[in-house]
Amino acid sequence: SLWHRTDGGSQDSGSGSSKKKSKKRSNAEAFAFASPDCTVEVGSEGGGTTLQADQFVLAARSEYFRASLSFGGAQEGSERRVKLNPPPPLPSTAATRGILRFLYTGSLVDLTPMDGAGGGASLGPDDALDVLHVTGQSDDGGGYLQLRDNKQLRNEARRLISEGMCEGNAFDLLRRADAMGQQEAKNVIVE
Repeated sequence: SLWHRTDGGSQDSGSGSSKKKSKKRSNAEAFAFASPDCTVEVGSEGGGTTLQADQFVLAARSEYFRASLSFGGAQEGSERRVKLNPPPPLPSTAATRGILRFLYTGSLVDLTPMDGAGGGASLGPDDALDVLHVTGQSDDGGGYLQLRDNKQLRNEARRLISEGMCEGNAFDLLRRADAMGQQEAKNVIVE
């Protein structure tokens, strides 16, 4: 629910049969669906992506975000704004949203049917390659975002590359993976 709210999805709330039940649901919904409380900027100079997120989710899933949003720490924490400057090329908006989806749900793919609401159900192979690029050069360590489950994220990204690859995009993917220094992705593409 938090991810769909953050991603811009809407949820219909049924009306309760009693006033008391309806009031409880309203209080719970007001808490659960409050606006996200921080901004994540990827890249700079107007060429990047800006998305809204929940500070507690980011800090719980990523050491990088925890340090950036710590209470007495960086200026970013007081502004509730985190600026990510991964090595070029900048990830696509879909890849950035995919990473946030992973932080919220543990998956790059939206597994919940939303009847057309919310963001796309899956990432294309180019977007999945961008995810790999932002999360480091290998499964070891936590990558740029210092994720505890970086290996799971990277395995899912490689699977999406493999599933989305065809004769028409294989060489472009291989060239991009080489330029990004993503040896593991190159191995998947070659296989």
